[in-house]
Amino acid sequence: MNTSNYQLEPVTNVSNTQLEQVFSDDTYQLTGMAVSKDGRVFTYYPL
Repeated sequence: MNTSNYQLEPVTNVSNTQLEQVFSDDTYQLTGMAVSKDGRVFTYYPL
């Protein structure tokens, strides 16, 4: 998948700046995460 054409715009209308934990895993050390355009959350960790 070529993602070089994706452009992100800064979010300027955020009223809640508090972080919210949506996932935790005590077995693996997560190394990254991403959120798709439709709101799905993806996490990455080595096996």
